[in-house]
Amino acid sequence: IKQVSADKGKLIASYKARLAGPDFTSASASRGRVVYQQVCAACHKLYDQGGIIGPELTGSNRADQDYILLNILDPNFDVPEGYRLVTITSRDGQVLAGNIAEEDEHKVVLRMVGQTNTISKADIKSREVLKISLMPEGLLSTLKPQQFLDLIKYLQTEKQVELP
Repeated sequence: IKQVSADKGKLIASYKARLAGPDFTSASASRGRVVYQQVCAACHKLYDQGGIIGPELTGSNRADQDYILLNILDPNFDVPEGYRLVTITSRDGQVLAGNIAEEDEHKVVLRMVGQTNTISKADIKSREVLKISLMPEGLLSTLKPQQFLDLIKYLQTEKQVELP
Protein backbone atom coordinates (compact mmCIF):
# COMPACT_ATOMS: atom_id res chain seq x y z
CA ILE A 1 0.00 0.00 0.00
CA LYS A 2 1.39 3.34 -1.06
CA GLN A 3 1.96 5.83 1.76
CA VAL A 4 1.57 9.61 1.59
CA SER A 5 4.87 11.42 2.16
CA ALA A 6 5.41 13.00 5.57
CA ASP A 7 5.26 16.51 4.08
CA LYS A 8 1.99 15.82 2.27
CA GLY A 9 0.59 14.15 5.38
CA LYS A 10 1.28 17.27 7.43
CA LEU A 11 -0.23 19.48 4.75
CA ILE A 12 -3.37 17.33 4.58
CA ALA A 13 -3.64 17.40 8.38
CA SER A 14 -3.40 21.20 8.46
CA TYR A 15 -6.18 21.61 5.88
CA LYS A 16 -8.29 18.96 7.63
CA ALA A 17 -7.96 20.91 10.90
CA ARG A 18 -9.46 23.94 9.15
CA LEU A 19 -12.43 21.81 8.10
CA ALA A 20 -12.94 20.70 11.71
CA GLY A 21 -13.01 24.30 12.92
CA PRO A 22 -16.08 26.45 13.50
CA ASP A 23 -15.66 28.42 10.25
CA PHE A 24 -16.59 25.38 8.14
CA THR A 25 -20.13 25.37 9.51
CA SER A 26 -20.71 28.78 7.92
CA ALA A 27 -19.12 27.84 4.59
CA SER A 28 -21.32 28.34 1.54
CA ALA A 29 -21.72 25.66 -1.14
CA SER A 30 -23.05 28.37 -3.50
CA ARG A 31 -19.91 30.46 -3.10
CA GLY A 32 -17.91 27.24 -3.39
CA ARG A 33 -19.51 26.60 -6.77
CA VAL A 34 -18.08 29.93 -7.96
CA VAL A 35 -14.62 28.93 -6.69
CA TYR A 36 -15.00 25.55 -8.41
CA GLN A 37 -15.86 27.25 -11.70
CA GLN A 38 -12.77 29.45 -11.42
CA VAL A 39 -10.27 26.80 -10.27
CA CYS A 40 -11.50 23.33 -11.21
CA ALA A 41 -14.10 23.40 -13.98
CA ALA A 42 -11.66 23.86 -16.86
CA CYS A 43 -10.54 20.27 -16.27
CA HIS A 44 -13.16 18.49 -14.15
CA LYS A 45 -16.84 17.86 -14.76
CA LEU A 46 -19.26 18.01 -11.83
CA TYR A 47 -23.03 17.80 -12.28
CA ASP A 48 -22.63 17.69 -16.10
CA GLN A 49 -20.68 20.96 -16.20
CA GLY A 50 -16.98 21.48 -16.80
CA GLY A 51 -14.06 20.02 -18.68
CA ILE A 52 -13.06 16.46 -19.43
CA ILE A 53 -9.29 16.56 -19.12
CA GLY A 54 -9.48 15.37 -15.51
CA PRO A 55 -11.66 12.72 -13.91
CA GLU A 56 -15.42 13.20 -13.64
CA LEU A 57 -16.14 14.19 -10.05
CA THR A 58 -19.90 13.68 -9.78
CA GLY A 59 -19.64 10.04 -8.77
CA SER A 60 -16.40 10.24 -6.83
CA ASN A 61 -16.02 9.83 -3.07
CA ARG A 62 -16.53 13.57 -2.39
CA ALA A 63 -18.20 13.09 1.00
CA ASP A 64 -14.86 11.89 2.38
CA GLN A 65 -12.73 14.91 3.29
CA ASP A 66 -9.58 12.79 3.40
CA TYR A 67 -10.22 11.65 -0.17
CA ILE A 68 -10.85 15.21 -1.37
CA LEU A 69 -7.78 16.63 0.34
CA LEU A 70 -5.47 13.83 -0.81
CA ASN A 71 -6.53 14.24 -4.44
CA ILE A 72 -6.22 18.03 -4.40
CA LEU A 73 -3.05 18.34 -2.32
CA ASP A 74 -1.21 15.37 -3.83
CA PRO A 75 -2.61 15.01 -7.36
CA ASN A 76 0.28 12.70 -8.30
CA PHE A 77 -0.39 10.20 -5.49
CA ASP A 78 -2.52 7.86 -7.60
CA VAL A 79 -2.97 8.86 -11.24
CA PRO A 80 -5.19 6.57 -13.33
CA GLU A 81 -3.54 5.61 -16.61
CA GLY A 82 -5.90 7.64 -18.79
CA TYR A 83 -5.09 10.83 -16.89
CA ARG A 84 -1.30 10.60 -16.91
CA LEU A 85 0.67 13.40 -18.52
CA VAL A 86 1.75 12.57 -22.05
CA THR A 87 4.33 14.71 -23.83
CA ILE A 88 4.70 14.46 -27.57
CA THR A 89 7.54 16.08 -29.46
CA SER A 90 6.90 16.53 -33.16
CA ARG A 91 9.56 16.22 -35.84
CA ASP A 92 9.57 20.02 -36.18
CA GLY A 93 10.37 20.41 -32.46
CA GLN A 94 6.93 21.37 -31.14
CA VAL A 95 6.23 19.92 -27.67
CA LEU A 96 2.63 19.18 -26.70
CA ALA A 97 1.43 18.02 -23.30
CA GLY A 98 -1.91 16.54 -22.31
CA ASN A 99 -3.56 13.15 -22.09
CA ILE A 100 -4.66 10.79 -24.83
CA ALA A 101 -8.27 11.31 -25.87
CA GLU A 102 -8.13 8.99 -28.86
CA GLU A 103 -5.59 6.99 -30.82
CA ASP A 104 -5.52 4.79 -33.89
CA GLU A 105 -2.83 3.51 -36.25
CA HIS A 106 -2.51 6.91 -37.99
CA LYS A 107 -3.06 9.57 -35.36
CA VAL A 108 -3.07 10.56 -31.71
CA VAL A 109 -5.62 13.01 -30.34
CA LEU A 110 -4.13 14.82 -27.37
CA ARG A 111 -6.54 16.45 -24.90
CA MET A 112 -5.13 19.61 -23.38
CA VAL A 113 -6.68 22.24 -21.15
CA GLY A 114 -9.35 23.90 -23.28
CA GLN A 115 -8.50 22.17 -26.55
CA THR A 116 -7.59 19.00 -28.39
CA ASN A 117 -4.81 18.54 -30.90
CA THR A 118 -4.65 15.82 -33.55
CA ILE A 119 -1.13 14.69 -34.38
CA SER A 120 -0.24 12.39 -37.24
CA LYS A 121 1.86 9.48 -35.98
CA ALA A 122 4.23 10.13 -38.90
CA ASP A 123 4.96 13.57 -37.39
CA ILE A 124 5.83 12.27 -33.91
CA LYS A 125 9.51 12.29 -33.03
CA SER A 126 9.07 11.12 -29.43
CA ARG A 127 6.34 10.34 -26.95
CA GLU A 128 6.63 9.98 -23.19
CA VAL A 129 3.98 8.92 -20.68
CA LEU A 130 4.73 10.18 -17.19
CA LYS A 131 3.18 8.83 -13.99
CA ILE A 132 2.08 12.31 -12.99
CA SER A 133 -1.16 14.22 -13.33
CA LEU A 134 -1.80 17.30 -15.40
CA MET A 135 -3.31 18.78 -12.25
CA PRO A 136 -0.83 21.17 -10.69
CA GLU A 137 0.09 20.99 -7.03
CA GLY A 138 -0.54 23.99 -4.82
CA LEU A 139 -4.03 24.91 -6.01
CA LEU A 140 -5.37 25.33 -2.50
CA SER A 141 -2.55 27.68 -1.55
CA THR A 142 -3.90 30.15 -4.14
CA LEU A 143 -7.24 30.38 -2.33
CA LYS A 144 -8.23 32.62 0.54
CA PRO A 145 -9.23 30.68 3.69
CA GLN A 146 -12.96 31.27 3.13
CA GLN A 147 -12.69 30.21 -0.53
CA PHE A 148 -11.10 26.93 0.56
CA LEU A 149 -13.91 26.22 3.02
CA ASP A 150 -16.58 27.15 0.48
CA LEU A 151 -14.98 24.96 -2.19
CA ILE A 152 -14.90 21.90 0.06
CA LYS A 153 -18.52 22.54 1.12
CA TYR A 154 -19.50 22.60 -2.57
CA LEU A 155 -17.49 19.50 -3.42
CA GLN A 156 -19.36 17.61 -0.70
CA THR A 157 -22.82 18.46 -2.03
CA GLU A 158 -25.07 15.65 -3.22
CA LYS A 159 -26.85 17.77 -5.83
CA GLN A 160 -26.17 20.96 -7.75
CA VAL A 161 -26.64 24.21 -5.81
CA GLU A 162 -27.66 27.63 -7.08
CA LEU A 163 -25.03 30.25 -7.72
CA PRO A 164 -25.03 33.07 -5.16
